[in-house]
Amino acid sequence: MEGEQMNCERARIISPSICWRGRLTSSLLVVLIAALVLVVPIPAAAQRITGTLRGQVFDPTGATVPNGQVTVTNQETGVSVKITTTSAGTYSFPSLIPGLYKVGVEAKGFKNFLATDISVIANQDNVADAHLDLGVATEVVEVTAGGVAIQTTSSDLNNTYDVSEVQLPNGAGTLNGSPLNLAVLAPNVVAQPGGVTGIGGSVGGTRPRDNNFTVDGVDDNNLGVTGNNSTVIPDAVAEFNLTTNQFSAEYGHSAGGQFSLVTKTGTNNWHGSGEWYNQNRNYNSLDNLTKNAIDVQKSIPGQPAFDNNRFGGTVGGPIVKNKLFIFGAYEYTYLHGQGSATAFTGPTPAGMAILQVQAADSAVTSLLKNFPIASSSSALPANKWPVVNGIPVPMGNITIFSPNFQREHDAQVNADYTMGRHQIGARFLINQENFILPVNSTQAQFNQAEPVHNRKIALNDIWTINSHLVNDLRVQYSFYFLGTLNPCTVCPTDITINDLLSGVTVGPGDNTTQKQNSYQLADTFAWTRGKHNFKFGGQYNHFIYPQFFLPRSNGDNQYKTANAFINDVKPDNPGRTLRGAGTGSFLGTQSAFYGFAQDDYKFSSRLTLNLGVRYEYWTNPLGSSTQALNAISNAPGVITFGDPKTDKNNIAPRIGFAYDPTGSGKTAIRGGFGIAYDVKFQNFASITLPPQLQSELDPVSACGLVPAPSWCGTPNNAGFLAGGGLPSAYIPPANQLAARGLTTAYIDDTVMPKILTWSLGMQHGFARNTTIEVRYLGTRGLELPVQYRRNRISAFDGGIAPLPTFFKKSDIPTIWSASTPTDTPINSFQSNIYAPLGFKANVTSDPPFGSSIYHAGSVSLTQRTRHGLTFNANYTYAHTIDNSTNEFFTSLLNPRRAQDTNRINEDRGNSDLDVRHKFALSLTYQVPDVKSDNRFFKTLVNGFQIGSIFLAQSGQPVTLQSGGVDSNGNGDTAGDRASVNPFVSGTLGSDVFAVCEATTGTASGTPVGQTYVGSLGITSASTNGCAANSNPNTTQNPFGFDPAIGYTPVSSSAKYVITGPGARANLSRNSFTGPGFGILNLSVGKKFHFSESKYLLAKADIFNILNHPNYALSNGNVFSTAGVTTATTTPGYVIPTDANFLNARTLFSGGFRSMTLGLKFVF
Repeated sequence: MEGEQMNCERARIISPSICWRGRLTSSLLVVLIAALVLVVPIPAAAQRITGTLRGQVFDPTGATVPNGQVTVTNQETGVSVKITTTSAGTYSFPSLIPGLYKVGVEAKGFKNFLATDISVIANQDNVADAHLDLGVATEVVEVTAGGVAIQTTSSDLNNTYDVSEVQLPNGAGTLNGSPLNLAVLAPNVVAQPGGVTGIGGSVGGTRPRDNNFTVDGVDDNNLGVTGNNSTVIPDAVAEFNLTTNQFSAEYGHSAGGQFSLVTKTGTNNWHGSGEWYNQNRNYNSLDNLTKNAIDVQKSIPGQPAFDNNRFGGTVGGPIVKNKLFIFGAYEYTYLHGQGSATAFTGPTPAGMAILQVQAADSAVTSLLKNFPIASSSSALPANKWPVVNGIPVPMGNITIFSPNFQREHDAQVNADYTMGRHQIGARFLINQENFILPVNSTQAQFNQAEPVHNRKIALNDIWTINSHLVNDLRVQYSFYFLGTLNPCTVCPTDITINDLLSGVTVGPGDNTTQKQNSYQLADTFAWTRGKHNFKFGGQYNHFIYPQFFLPRSNGDNQYKTANAFINDVKPDNPGRTLRGAGTGSFLGTQSAFYGFAQDDYKFSSRLTLNLGVRYEYWTNPLGSSTQALNAISNAPGVITFGDPKTDKNNIAPRIGFAYDPTGSGKTAIRGGFGIAYDVKFQNFASITLPPQLQSELDPVSACGLVPAPSWCGTPNNAGFLAGGGLPSAYIPPANQLAARGLTTAYIDDTVMPKILTWSLGMQHGFARNTTIEVRYLGTRGLELPVQYRRNRISAFDGGIAPLPTFFKKSDIPTIWSASTPTDTPINSFQSNIYAPLGFKANVTSDPPFGSSIYHAGSVSLTQRTRHGLTFNANYTYAHTIDNSTNEFFTSLLNPRRAQDTNRINEDRGNSDLDVRHKFALSLTYQVPDVKSDNRFFKTLVNGFQIGSIFLAQSGQPVTLQSGGVDSNGNGDTAGDRASVNPFVSGTLGSDVFAVCEATTGTASGTPVGQTYVGSLGITSASTNGCAANSNPNTTQNPFGFDPAIGYTPVSSSAKYVITGPGARANLSRNSFTGPGFGILNLSVGKKFHFSESKYLLAKADIFNILNHPNYALSNGNVFSTAGVTTATTTPGYVIPTDANFLNARTLFSGGFRSMTLGLKFVF
């Protein structure tokens, strides 16, 4: 797979991923920023473990009350904090642990005020205004809070899920039932698109890599490929908070979603739980592919084995009441069985026998042994069979069930201590995990071992200096290791054959390792003065991050036809035949500096302005400076290899407002605008090393080596595989010519992706505990990274006229003339514009050419605990347009490179992330208890609780492709698109015939001067599809066959056809939308009480309870692994010549009903 280390994208695997610069200017900048951090109180990128409680105190006339004493008390721990109101009557507690609080207000001449059950939610402004009555202090006015808080002081778009919602049936147990999956329930968030990597789904039209993750207020991001590093035990989670797109200057690192998990704390009472969860094949139904494997292919006798058990427990309580608290949790996960089904095509036993007989040499014979074999009962129609040496090869549909394995230990320990004005917290998390990772065709013999080790320790000190000053200090150290390890020591090379294996790769992945050491120091200083609530802060992160990843280390041999493979000639898709050679080691030592200032200004009792500015600076990974080693290859005015520059201008202003038009606190109009920056993750640099360390060989550059492979000198490069294919041994270049010949990458100067966000909405509480919110959200993505082969141009950019596609037979000319354009210039076109300088291979880089635009309207209805019912429902209509989505190879359905990156605006269209409609409903319901004197009856019928999620979204756009045909002649087939016949309807796909000139010496039998239609489709022809020609006239027939003047569909009733070489596709990117999905999950639980606080909960979580088949690419959650596997093993879905073209029912599983049973003892 091309590229992603530990999620791997420029190499063929599906798995998550040296010298000092010494430049004076960089050193001075680091010193200046470090000095600023020390002078200015220094979380800027990390979300907090705490929430803000603020409000304003009024007298009976509506005037503000200054110098009143406000006391907040945590109702669980008894910890209290006191401050006085400002001259404007405002107060602010900027750093409170989430939970329920009492708020007391005392002021001279007024009755004491006490509000209870005030909810404080992490990363959110929680408002509790107080209205005092005249009287003496011995009298108390007490109120009880409740319901949904209207956001009258903040423009942030927050979505918070508490303990009860964390237990909702989400994600079918994905990642141990991670609460992160609850993100898909929020407006403007769509489930992870198939083949798009990152974690968290698309938030507000941004790429999933644009999300930020924190655990208990400290950074949890993977530096190499983005996403979260830690697995947090669901039963240890107190709260999950998602802030989407519009957020204050306090938050950064990413421009999409801010994902924050807050774990539980101890309280003044000892409490805890013991849990067991089980999922088994006997609880589950069969998906579409498994049914087919059992009933049609007869490849398995019955439902594959699957058993998943999770055991664990929690305990928490006081060491010293009201002062010192502790909480701990542990969970063990055991999973074995078969994973999701993967569908593609392969030879039947009869077909394999033909291939073995026709094999040109022992190298081909040996590789054939790795091919999966389709059952005879699943054979496809004969017109779909590939032809090898004139013999049709029977093939059929195959379903692979890859082993699934997981052994995981997770633990969490928390401690909280109150000492005077200090609240000190400590958090420790550990994950010890082992998985089996499916790669490529997901055959068991190639799947990798995937060990994961994660440690995280965080300390924080919240210091209430006085009534108006609070300091929040955090430090963290974490260590994360991930490896993907092949079962073979001497591995076979990878083989991809379009017409035999549906473009699926058979062979191993690449070995990878990463060790991320993270150090974090963050500080926020909150100051309340009059109507102002100021926050200033900064953060310093330092990473020591050694990695190893050599993309395509086993060789990636791409064949359009089985004929080329069986005869062991050079692969007939040479632009995608590549092998990584050299070292895969990369040192990712890197630092980040953040600073921010925020003022939430209470302009009036009804209007709050949120004003902020943020600055972010990242050093480049240390290993990127190795590009300077290739200075010998510099070509002045064309390309210069040096130490890439950092991006220093990342200033991000934020402005927002919240307006209460009635002053009742029941309505808020909110809006804002902000700029945010994303990180340029290290995978861009780690796989683009100079030829002094690493090269990605192709057939041209390999034949420039000394000594060259033996096949370089044979006719038609015969004996390619027998001669070792692309060599694995690597000798670094010794001179400029050799260095240029082996240069395959270029690291651009760093430009951080920039996202502009704007929003406007209204929130209104129209009944007790019930609110409705209507919102518009827009985002604009700029300077997004795009994969680009910078030394390649298309034939059309080179001035060659495109050839026509004749969709009607009547449009085919009967004669030709000397001025008729032909494919001869295309066949001889040199797309490598650096070739005259000695650059032989693709020079790949990731410049900031990408852009996106997103518009969305949403409506949300929320109810909190009314008659035992809590629910949230929302609908979002959105449209996302971009010119690129995938940065690396994670999908064969949505290419990572443009059809022509030099004309990238021609790729502007529906984004891979474009989901027009999305509806989400979640609810929990405590069934009312029945009153009865019969104890047995009460035990039987009382204590039931119900939870449910319904999620539906429309389908994902895909790009219909040209099946390995380099239509525009730029030496790259990744982005070439199919064409659409405007004269027919339906979804039938077809190859094209060449329309040929009969020239002197033609073997076609057609009179010279006339045209004829070739007899073989372009994708199966060994030439251009025209007849052989014996005339040595090098002007007309330089290649030994008649020239083509255009193309015409093989099937006149086909809607979609291959775009032939030299023709221009008339289909836009992502022009076809696949199926959407709708899924209903249900949870039913029953509590058996032993006392008021001790009970046993028996629970069943049923996913897709209606067993409704969903043939969507998205897997319905926020994680990418399954979606990447689907998108890289089903390329035939978008290739018009494939037997399963647009046949979702054959290629996609459709999902199935599954159930998890659980027992939980709570005390």
